Amino acid sequence: TIMERSGQSSRRRKAETAGVPESHNARTGRRSIQASNWKLPSFFFDKWVLILTVLSFLTRFFNLSHPYGILFDERYFVQFAMCYVTREHFFDIHPPLAKLILGLVGWIAVEGGYSVANVDDDYQDFLYVILRATCATFGALLVPLVYISARLLNLTHIGALFAAWLTLADNLLVIESRSILTDPILLFFDFLSLCLSLGLVWQKPFTPQWSLLTSYY
Repeated sequence: TIMERSGQSSRRRKAETAGVPESHNARTGRRSIQASNWKLPSFFFDKWVLILTVLSFLTRFFNLSHPYGILFDERYFVQFAMCYVTREHFFDIHPPLAKLILGLVGWIAVEGGYSVANVDDDYQDFLYVILRATCATFGALLVPLVYISARLLNLTHIGALFAAWLTLADNLLVIESRSILTDPILLFFDFLSLCLSLGLVWQKPFTPQWSLLTSYY
């Protein structure tokens, strides 16, 4: 009827405004997420994504060179990363992706070798800031990923902001992101995988876009 059609169109417009396309099942009266044709939700371009990204980079990169000495497990992770550069054999007890990324950055931007030193010793001529900046970049990108993941999970705008704020202001995450550790890289790819898996809901099954997201996931 005309009333039902107008009601469905109003619900559709309301869902598009919220950035969550929905379809209405007239028989059950329930709403369900409707797969779009390679159309990103509106909150991907939300101003808060940009604001959270800027704040995250500020907190992770401010005075990144301090302290000038070796922090905690930086002693080992820098050594492992540079072993890839020098092609020196070593036994890696962790999945190698994070150290391969650090090794690639070290191969491109860092000159000279690295000798194992004690914690709190100075790096001297070693360009450690570049490796810290690599980890800080992954740690900074984690904050907007948390926001987008929360929105994809159908949380409200306030709820997603709260989740992102907890990630932004968490002292442990800030310290880990500012150090040469594999944790921020691991967390980044964890949430990237979550975003891609949730993005499958927005695509029609077995389309090229759906297959692309599946392969990345």
